[in-house]
Amino acid sequence: MGRRAPRRPRGLPARARGGRAAADPRHPAQRGSFAATDAFRAQHRLRELRAATARLFERIDVLALPTVPTTYTIDEIAAEPLRRNAILGRYTQFANLLDLAVLTVPNGHTPDGRPASLSLIGPAFAEPTLLALGAALLGEAHAVHLGKTQDVELAVVGHHLRGEARNGELVALGGRYARTTRTADCYRLYRLPSGVPGLVRAGAGEGAPIEVEIWRLPAAALGPLLGSVAAPLSIGYVSTVDGASVQGFLCEAYAAAGAQDITAGGGWRAHRQEEGS
Repeated sequence: MGRRAPRRPRGLPARARGGRAAADPRHPAQRGSFAATDAFRAQHRLRELRAATARLFERIDVLALPTVPTTYTIDEIAAEPLRRNAILGRYTQFANLLDLAVLTVPNGHTPDGRPASLSLIGPAFAEPTLLALGAALLGEAHAVHLGKTQDVELAVVGHHLRGEARNGELVALGGRYARTTRTADCYRLYRLPSGVPGLVRAGAGEGAPIEVEIWRLPAAALGPLLGSVAAPLSIGYVSTVDGASVQGFLCEAYAAAGAQDITAGGGWRAHRQEEGS
């Protein structure tokens, strides 16, 4: 019996007639020989390009480019898919690599009637700017919502409670009542000489649970609210009876000297009711 021919290792191209290698079925990007150093060099180069791009967007808000440099029919793409797809991606392929935001909007038609579009390109998280500009280009009202607005919780103890004199300020800032709870037992409540209630943090067990309302406000509303708070009041973190910690109105400890301690009532509303009785 004759010897069996050795099996060709898997992955090597089969020989065609005449001893020539058959066409390599792999993608052209897989046919080259790359070392690990090539990958690191490419990563460093990409970081350099990202840094240069970041400097560019310090001077401009948006880069406007055609989405594609030309258009092809399906048959034209099928005839040369790699080359023609590379051409179509000339103005967009870099966006993912450079971590950019892109919005594409219709932009008329080519002379032969094919649809055209414009890409608005900005830095990462520039979607609000791109959406506003895109709406303006299309003549549309800019009423785009990017999802649920981030809210913060705020504990209020006195004049910002529902029905009190300054509650309207929270409502005007987009605030919404969430729930009523109590603080941990490390706070004391005072009526300051000005008539304003002040919540002062004491030691653990040296205070009492004080009634507070938790309101939800858009995060952007905290700045205007802070501007309306005068010393000795401030906004800090308040510990609640359930172990949570939320932002809320607090008072500097020095202001408690000479102020009326109303902790025993358990809250500002209870104090007001006692006053009225």
